[in-house]
Amino acid sequence: MKPTLFKILLTFNLQLLTFNCFPQFIDANIFFKPRFMLEADYTIPQQNNNLDGYSTRASLLLPIKNNFDLGVSVKDILKSTSIKDALKKLQPSMSQTFLRVDGGHTEFYGAPYQTLRSSHVKAGITGVKIKFNDLKLKTTLYSINAGVYESFDGYTTPSVLVSGMAGRVKILGLKSIVFYGAYAQYYDRQFFATPILGFYNRFLPKWSYTLILPSQTRLTYNINKKIRQDVMLGFDGRAFGDGFNNQRYSFRQNQLFAATQSRIRFSKNTNLYVEGGYRFNRSIREKNGFQTNVEHLYGNGFYTKATLIINFNKALLNSGVFDLDI
Repeated sequence: MKPTLFKILLTFNLQLLTFNCFPQFIDANIFFKPRFMLEADYTIPQQNNNLDGYSTRASLLLPIKNNFDLGVSVKDILKSTSIKDALKKLQPSMSQTFLRVDGGHTEFYGAPYQTLRSSHVKAGITGVKIKFNDLKLKTTLYSINAGVYESFDGYTTPSVLVSGMAGRVKILGLKSIVFYGAYAQYYDRQFFATPILGFYNRFLPKWSYTLILPSQTRLTYNINKKIRQDVMLGFDGRAFGDGFNNQRYSFRQNQLFAATQSRIRFSKNTNLYVEGGYRFNRSIREKNGFQTNVEHLYGNGFYTKATLIINFNKALLNSGVFDLDI
């Protein structure tokens, strides 16, 4: 396989890795692999002012539109004087659009609220555009989403969360990629925007490293073709609404975490992720726009999470070719 062609294929299948670990509030939905996902998360009850609870989530990602174009006719290729000349004439482009539907429920237990709960329903469009021009690759990723994160306990006026992301991917050699872009979100009279920088490097045949700024860092070891082990450190958070005394309150939950995760591959299309870790620097803030009315701090605690993913493998672009599963 020609190095340039290999680089094209590698770009198609590596570019996704910079998104495998965004926290929930950044709306981590850039998984360019059609799939159905089920997830459950449980924080183990502790003493000393702990915030325990659980969350469940289901997600469906489906390709709804794709396109492939060589950018040149066969007749023009046959007129080429050399292979290099033919490659220069090639200007292939690929694009794919996905529909994502996501829903779930979360409950926290801790003073002074006793119980905080929210359910969410979210839908969005995620896309990738890749163009090869003059032996150079140009890759663009984008995502637009809207949803509600509310309990509807005693109120009927939810706040809609709208978010968007766009960025570019750059290959560094054949084992590293860099992603750079921006993310923006509007929720409950709060506008939030941040640059995003991601770096992935496979520094040894079985070892790789991923850094996502501003959210997470991850070290990965591929034990064999069926089992992969990750060690992670990062930030997690969510915004949601809940009601007390027939009034809606806006909340923001933040925490840091350190964890390890095992991916077990049962078949080509079925993966189970089992995660366990420790959450610390935990807080819940009552918000009024950008203003924080009150902040409650909670003790550290252990948690466990399980995620089942069933891939459909019907996409034009798919990250499974090189077993770079996310």
